[in-house]
Parts: sequence; structure tokens; C-alpha cells
Amino acid sequence: DYRRYLTIDGNKTVELDYSVFVTRAIYHYNDMHYDKDPYQIPSAIDLLTSLGVVEESEIRNIIKYQINCMIGASSQYRVPAPKRIGVFKNVPMSADNLKKFRNLILDHHGWIEDFFCSGQGLKFQFVESEICKKILLYSVDRQVPVLPIHDSFITSEDNSDWLKEAMVCAYERELSFEPTIH
Repeated sequence: DYRRYLTIDGNKTVELDYSVFVTRAIYHYNDMHYDKDPYQIPSAIDLLTSLGVVEESEIRNIIKYQINCMIGASSQYRVPAPKRIGVFKNVPMSADNLKKFRNLILDHHGWIEDFFCSGQGLKFQFVESEICKKILLYSVDRQVPVLPIHDSFITSEDNSDWLKEAMVCAYERELSFEPTIH
């Protein structure tokens, strides 16, 4: 909430974000171009809608959360139960529906299915940290203040073009594809 009030040397700031970093990075790591929104899964959206979820942002957050859990899990048995951590609070998600939901995600992302529930999510967290390190080293060399926040970076408005260029360069050096940045 406070990010919009940040200033650097009295100047307004901007935040640039790698859009859907981990999922896209997995596609790019496997030499596959992917610029769609990986959370737009029509069959999963239909299932959630049938369970009473109607708000688009909530649907997106549920799918995003589930994909990231599945990428980070070391096996299908290690994916956290959504109720245990407060997701799907108002959604009647039975074990059967949850299994169906996860299978719809796997079907949609079949090209990278082997990266779900495989323990390889940590590998992409490391890739993300290497990209972040490159951006911060570029900023030190250029003497441009940059604040990293996961897969986004904040700098002064007058350095926003430079930051976007640095983010593209660091990502391309690591994964050989142009990233999607917002």
C-alpha cells in the first residue's frame, strides 16, 4: 500500500514487474515462446464459476496461487491444502473438485507438466535471484538506485526506461527470451 508514496531523492517512483515470472521462465527455459497469461485457463475458470466464484480477480488469484503451489511442490502430495492456508475460504472445494482443478491446470500447461509437483520450482527461484542480482549490479555500475521486491523493481520515474532495458537484458541473458514487463 505504501509503494505508491515512495520517492527517491524527492522524485516520484515507478515499479516495473516481470509478469508471471516463474511460469513464463519455465516455458522459456524449455525453449518455448510463451507470452499468454498462464492463469487464463478457460476450463479452470468454468469450474470455479460453477462453484460460485464470480469475481475475475478472485478467480485469477485462486488459479495463480494453485499454479505457484504446484510449481513449488516436490510431489503432488506436498501441494498445500487450500483450506489450510486460507484460500478458497468461501468456495466449496471438495477433494474431487480440487483434483479436477489441478488436472485442468496440468492439461492446460501440458508442455511443461513435468515441472509441476517435481521439486524444480526452487531452480526457478534461483534463476529469478540471478536475474535480480544482474539488475542490481547494473544499477550499481550506473549508480541508479533500485529497490527489488521479488520479481519487481522500483526506481525513480526518470530512470524507468533504463530499468526496463536492464530488466530485459538480464532476463534475456539468463533465459534467451524477451520477458513480459508491466
